[in-house]
Amino acid sequence: MKLVSKYNDLKNLAKTHINELPVDIRQKIRDRAISNVEKNMIAYGRTLNDITESDYEDFVCNEEEKIWKEIKSKSFNAILLIFFGVSL
Repeated sequence: MKLVSKYNDLKNLAKTHINELPVDIRQKIRDRAISNVEKNMIAYGRTLNDITESDYEDFVCNEEEKIWKEIKSKSFNAILLIFFGVSL
């Protein structure tokens, strides 16, 4: 019974939009996105002074979406693996 409950939670997670998540989870995703953007900027030899504030916000927003899609795909893969023995 507990496994079915976890399945439903994962299933609902895959359907949820990032804006519908609790604030603390969205903040963790945003923190990770900011960290990733800063790492990418360092890798490309850029600093915050090299880009505008709106560009920085766009980069962070795009990175948040990438992280959320990754989380959802991992949830979907977990469902497939647990219930059907399928691995992508």
